[in-house]
Amino acid sequence: GGLGLVGGGYGKRDWIDAQLDVADPSRVGVGFITWSLARSPDLLDHVLGRRPRAIFLSFGDPRDLARQVKEAGVPLLCQVQNREDAELAIEAGADAMVTPCPLCHLSLDAWQSKLEAQTGERFQMPILHLSQLVGVAAGLEDSELMFKRHVVSVEPALEKLQAP
Repeated sequence: GGLGLVGGGYGKRDWIDAQLDVADPSRVGVGFITWSLARSPDLLDHVLGRRPRAIFLSFGDPRDLARQVKEAGVPLLCQVQNREDAELAIEAGADAMVTPCPLCHLSLDAWQSKLEAQTGERFQMPILHLSQLVGVAAGLEDSELMFKRHVVSVEPALEKLQAP
């Protein structure tokens, strides 16, 4: 039931297809460098046609591409490095944010209630540390990944990411 990711990187269509031909696309997600994918949005349509388990967007504004992902019914993960990235991920309608930064992970998770109090908006955005996403891919148990320590439940995102 783990989730794997194919690194679509800079968008080499033949390479991505070769990887998805080997892996069952319904069991793996595809990750892209957002600013590179924006140069060839037809590639996103092509990959979405293969029905991946998720799309993972990193390094750029995900909002223009998010509509295609959400309309396809595919979960959207956005890598965040800072506050601006987090705001863009929320606007894009990401199902979860992923960060490689331990302090960012903790802050983004814990401070949502204060942000909600200041803005009057309810976010409830699941935040995953990159190592937790790797653990999901490896099929580790939730208890090993410390999901119960999150302030905002990651269950909605995990349910969407579970392979059939």
